[in-house]
Amino acid sequence: MRHLILLSFVFLSSFALAGERPQLLVSPDVALLIELDLIELEGLGGSVLANPEKSVEIHVEKFKKDGLLNDNLCDDSLDKIYARVKHTSKKSKIEINEKLINLAYAVDTVFPCKHGTFKNFLKASLWHELGHVWDNQNKFSTTGAYSALMGGGSAFKATGNRAASASPDAYEFKNLKESFAVNLEWFLLDSDFECRKPATYQLMSEALGFRPHQTNCEQNWKVMTQSAYPEDHFTRSFEINPERIFQVHYFFAGRGDALMSRWGHAMLRLVVCAPHRKTVGPECMQDVSHHLILSYRASIENPQINYIDGFTGKYPSLMFVYRFHEILQEYGKQELRELWSIPLPLSREKIEFFTKVTLERYWSYQGKYLFLSNNCGTESLRHLLAVDDKLFDDIGDFTPLQLFRGLSRLDGFEDLTDDKDHLRSMGLYFPSQRKEIENAITVLAESQLSSTTKLKEFLKSSPEDRLEIYKQRDWNSFSNTENRTALLNIQYIERYMAMLFNMNLMKNISKRVEKDAELKAMLNEQFQSFIALIKRPWDVAADGYGVPSINGFEGKFSEYLVFRKKIAAQNKVNPLDILLAHPLFEKEAAEANAMRGIGTLIADLLIKNSGLGGQL
Repeated sequence: MRHLILLSFVFLSSFALAGERPQLLVSPDVALLIELDLIELEGLGGSVLANPEKSVEIHVEKFKKDGLLNDNLCDDSLDKIYARVKHTSKKSKIEINEKLINLAYAVDTVFPCKHGTFKNFLKASLWHELGHVWDNQNKFSTTGAYSALMGGGSAFKATGNRAASASPDAYEFKNLKESFAVNLEWFLLDSDFECRKPATYQLMSEALGFRPHQTNCEQNWKVMTQSAYPEDHFTRSFEINPERIFQVHYFFAGRGDALMSRWGHAMLRLVVCAPHRKTVGPECMQDVSHHLILSYRASIENPQINYIDGFTGKYPSLMFVYRFHEILQEYGKQELRELWSIPLPLSREKIEFFTKVTLERYWSYQGKYLFLSNNCGTESLRHLLAVDDKLFDDIGDFTPLQLFRGLSRLDGFEDLTDDKDHLRSMGLYFPSQRKEIENAITVLAESQLSSTTKLKEFLKSSPEDRLEIYKQRDWNSFSNTENRTALLNIQYIERYMAMLFNMNLMKNISKRVEKDAELKAMLNEQFQSFIALIKRPWDVAADGYGVPSINGFEGKFSEYLVFRKKIAAQNKVNPLDILLAHPLFEKEAAEANAMRGIGTLIADLLIKNSGLGGQL
């Protein structure tokens, strides 16, 4: 194409509905090209963008170093400038890179990124800058629900999101304004955008006042559950279709003993109805095996946990989806913390939108975990603000405990907190299992199977000593009923002790590993297969940006399950057993053997005391 000479050429349009048509201060042929793009924008319903309330001029400029553009749209190694906008109090000036115009005319290569061709990307760039003009007037991107959805807030000058591989264009993460403008491109150009980013689509269509496509895409509502154990990551998928969700709750784990647990842990609970339910109602509270927990946490991809990294933002912040019973086990029994479930006053429409926010954040969000400023409390609150920024606007967000107190007041829940038995019967309170564990220890002491009734002292006992006590008891001197009572209490308390052992084992190993380079290399080698299973959802089942399509998900997830089976087949020996064979871990190995011995002894004694074979 010949070198473009900038001419004053003003196109007037009969389509100007929202405001005035931009002045096209460009050559005639470029003006025609731009005008056709503006007409197409109006045809999609975007008159509010094509005819801004504010005066707009469009220019073509020769950028310094040609904006570092090359002939490859997918090459992000250069800091490219395709177009830009400058605002004053009276008007906005859009400048389009002359080299982009030339590439749009001269290069017809189809790219697997960024709208496919330079001609399409020129159109997208124009609409992108018009989006900035609209956003500059309406402050949509930097306030309210959109900002919260994208991870904006006091902790970040830019967006909190860093999930580049789950994005159609990572430039959206530069700041909230660019986040809106980039997403606007895909909102306008991709007919599947509504299913790929359902929450973003709804917020933008409501704010702009139009839906650009009569979409034919079918929403995939599937998520994969994660686990506290890497080997159980992403082994099951669940559907979170809002039509099957009765309520959304704020789920709060009370204070724990660990440093990072002093303010509790903030989570969100989806009360999902069992498939056999014909109606969605209060009876779904009983379907706890189908309930899911959304938990924002630091994603730790290394067996060596570093708490300083948790303070300084070295770990990603992700939304994990857990099965309800696993969270009860983790907090109620393992950490001996009470759990509260506060129903949130959301309408059916808001529950549907909550689910869209959940789906989009699950498949597209990776923040930065900062213990003091971007933690489970702030992330959970942003999740809620994205759903309804007015309802949740005055809730304190520094700690999960503040969030609990603020949300308790929304629907009078705090008036019920003194009656824990009533809340428990309603499925809204789950006590710590401390009392049950202490009762089990008392039963063992009364049966001369423990030298103490104090939990703190019992925790100091070694599994070798406990195994010896259990063996020395004259089980034939007691009835089957007495023996079974004692054995069931041993079983209960030893399962708890085994959980604590497993939880503390990696911490103990990590401390010694840091002092031994040979051992550190061995640890990394042995755990590579497990680390390979710790992935982001989009690394497992993505078939494009955002939420995967139904067919794409099923195909990718099936492939991943095959991959898992292959990994499992390769790991015929447990890596922990290899590590425990090391001389440095002689004590831990002996404890592990003793705990296995306790398990075998309990199983044998329970069979003999089943009531079928008389006394021992």
